[in-house]
Amino acid sequence: MHSDNGSTSQALTNTYQSPGRLKNQLTFECADGETIVVDRDIAEASTLIEGMVGDLGEEAFGHSISIPGVHIAVLKKVIEWCTRHRQNGPRPKDGSDLWKEITGVDLWDREFVQVDQEMLFEILRVADYLHVKGLLDLCIETVAHMMKGKSPEEIRKIFNIQKDLTGEEEQQIRCENRWFYGAGA
Repeated sequence: MHSDNGSTSQALTNTYQSPGRLKNQLTFECADGETIVVDRDIAEASTLIEGMVGDLGEEAFGHSISIPGVHIAVLKKVIEWCTRHRQNGPRPKDGSDLWKEITGVDLWDREFVQVDQEMLFEILRVADYLHVKGLLDLCIETVAHMMKGKSPEEIRKIFNIQKDLTGEEEQQIRCENRWFYGAGA
């Protein structure tokens, strides 16, 4: 797996302090009752959080912000990804491979999503909920690659789907697979 250069631990800490102790940090309370303190610039990689901070103003720093349905382990993974990408800057719009070569983000991202399936889907769900577009795109791309060229039966096996698909659902998967990957899929 990937190595942590220590930057993630600087961006987040489990809190034993009062919420919003520092002006540039936000405190989040997760569904499992755990709290975590995150640097504002890292937390604002989430457009949802950025909007909340904009709406709440100074009050955002004086209280814990509840994130219902999100467990601490998943939030830490999301913050790890946000930290990495905030430090390396956004990807260039032109799709330049030079940025990938310099930062190694593509390799890092591939290793980042090498987690068990349950964690991958939780990261995807939380990235969607918090509006962390780059992470959401990465997770969706990972799931799409897991399904690429697979039959409906193979997809059910990969994702441990118990329900039998109807003929119409199977046809829809085939059509979507063809559309997503091109006519050759």
